[in-house]
Amino acid sequence: MAVAVKEYKNISRFCIAHRWSLLLLIFTFGTFSTFAQNPQPTPPPVQEDDGDKKPISIKTDLVTLTLTV
Repeated sequence: MAVAVKEYKNISRFCIAHRWSLLLLIFTFGTFSTFAQNPQPTPPPVQEDDGDKKPISIKTDLVTLTLTV
């Protein structure tokens, strides 16, 4: 009994190379993202104990202020 072929797919070496390149790219980015994560929590900010609670006064002009913002 003969079976008819309904669909024929030709997988060339070029297509296989693309698949391996894609898998390598996914593996590489997955490895980088795994090692880039920091499992330790962020330490709380260190507050300096200032006995003087007076605000600091800095003289500046409007041009300098707008350029820094």
